[in-house]
Amino acid sequence: MYRSAKCPSMLKVISKKLKDEDLLVIINARKNSLSYNRHIKQIPYHIDEYVEKSNIVIIYPEQETVYTGTIDLQV
Repeated sequence: MYRSAKCPSMLKVISKKLKDEDLLVIINARKNSLSYNRHIKQIPYHIDEYVEKSNIVIIYPEQETVYTGTIDLQV
């Protein structure tokens, strides 16, 4: 099941569908990144409130760096 949560209250809705053996994967943007949302940053603080027995993974992907110059790759 895939659900998108835009705020902590969506975690309550999602948690009602979780079973004990489910894995909840949360992909959250890092602060100051393009995808960062101040409401979503609260989700990790509400996990214990709504999710008791399921397994949880929270991923904060690294922001990709875009190089505009050339890179000298010598072997």
